[in-house]
Amino acid sequence: MNWGVLKLRNWILWSLVYLLGRIPFRLRSRLGTGIGFLAGLVPTKDRQIAELQIQCFLRPKNPSQLVRRVYAHLGQSFFEFINLRPLIDNPDKYIDFPSWPETERLLSEKRGMIALTAHLGNWEAMGAYLANKQVPFLAIGKQARKPSFHFVLLKLRDSFGFRTLWRANKKAVAEILSTLRSGQVVAALIDQDTRVSSIPIPFFGTPANTPATILELGKKANALFVTAFVIKKKSGRFEVVVKELPKNLSTQEILIEYNRRLEETIRAYPEQWAWVHKRWRTIASGERLGGKEYLKYLKDKEKIIRQESNANRSS
Repeated sequence: MNWGVLKLRNWILWSLVYLLGRIPFRLRSRLGTGIGFLAGLVPTKDRQIAELQIQCFLRPKNPSQLVRRVYAHLGQSFFEFINLRPLIDNPDKYIDFPSWPETERLLSEKRGMIALTAHLGNWEAMGAYLANKQVPFLAIGKQARKPSFHFVLLKLRDSFGFRTLWRANKKAVAEILSTLRSGQVVAALIDQDTRVSSIPIPFFGTPANTPATILELGKKANALFVTAFVIKKKSGRFEVVVKELPKNLSTQEILIEYNRRLEETIRAYPEQWAWVHKRWRTIASGERLGGKEYLKYLKDKEKIIRQESNANRSS
């Protein structure tokens, strides 16, 4: 693509995001909820995957209703993310952080910390809030596929004051180790099946490939490990929950406990997790399924579950 055309697209998209960001925070949040809900009515492949994953692994009474709430939450989170300044400037109005005293104690050890987080609640809001709270951290992320979206993502994160290290960076490992050894925090979203070194760990009763490299680096730097999640309460306030992981656990044991805590939180707030991701696409044989193959896998699994349920009811 011509560089001039790409640059124009970047600034057009950024101008649109900037204008939307001028809408008052709570009104913008409600607007995003409505738009997301409508998007959840469109029968796309991603929506079908989300609904089938919900049917197969969460098994609620009404999967279709829940998937619409998932999309509504994603829309809400995005519209909030495009301008988090009201939240950052008035944290007492929007955010609860009951585990801050314990988090502050852990930070004071200056050992470096790996914060294992997830695509749950409004994870971008948590990052912006912690950066504004002067928590020194580096977020590990994957570049957006579309250059214009990546441009906007980078500008927004920069404006909120937190650093991002993209996984494709050749110096990523050295940067992570340097950050940890200087007593700072590295935050990693490890709730997706990505093309990094991973271990199959039980998640909603089925093994799910869970990234492990960041844990190995943390152990190499003698870092502390915590889980860090953010959820949105019915009151509209965010709650940040940071919990230390037991010391001296193996990499696999840390991942087991991480997935256990994440699953427990998702069961309490099922609409706040990104069910649109193909979380169980690496099957027991080790094969990583493509989109069509994964969709067929889910349909076959859902059919078996339905047959078993019918057999149980008739017995």
